Amino acid sequence: MADSNSTRKKRYRALHADRVRAAKNKYRREHLEQERARDRRRYAANPSRRRAATTTEMARHREWYAENRDSERDKLRKRRAADIEKTRAQGRRDAKRWRTQHPEKARAFARENFKRRRAVNPHCSRDQGRKWAAAHPEKVRAHGRKSALNRRARTRQAFVESIEPAVVFARDRGICGICLKPVSDRECWHVDHVIPLAKGGQHVYANVQLSHAFCNRSKGAKVA
Repeated sequence: MADSNSTRKKRYRALHADRVRAAKNKYRREHLEQERARDRRRYAANPSRRRAATTTEMARHREWYAENRDSERDKLRKRRAADIEKTRAQGRRDAKRWRTQHPEKARAFARENFKRRRAVNPHCSRDQGRKWAAAHPEKVRAHGRKSALNRRARTRQAFVESIEPAVVFARDRGICGICLKPVSDRECWHVDHVIPLAKGGQHVYANVQLSHAFCNRSKGAKVA
């Protein structure tokens, strides 16, 4: 009787594969947490067998995809075309998550991509740079202030970490560390080294403070 039932089940699954697959997917969606917990228990009970099964399943899937590559790509293109905004939003989320998980690789890829585009079309790259700078003057000033600060520290052999001037401004709450008066973010302001680089100070957050441009120039290389 058991063999007969097993045979009938196999025959039913073979004849109604799509219906069985849809029912399984529906059940997993409705009982997602229970299914995940069951999968974790199975994997913990026999990890080597589970890894072997996963490897076999992946190999079978790759073989199936190789045979149905064109049809699957057509399906994917149709799904994307049906809701292009959703597809783009998902792509942006995936890219942002990848950049967050791999910041060094993301920066390296961005640099290589920029060099490649600039080599192919240098005039277009320069024009785009000028347009972006004209549209974002605050970001340009902030980047210039940061670059000059870090470059000076490297020249003095005192660079330890990259200093973000905006972070120093927010940390010091807009108060000049020399005269103790408020600093407006619309005026020219500096990031001052408490112990000057010329006196052996290091380029670290613990050794910098917000200051008016006049106060910083007046202080010079003195230790306040």
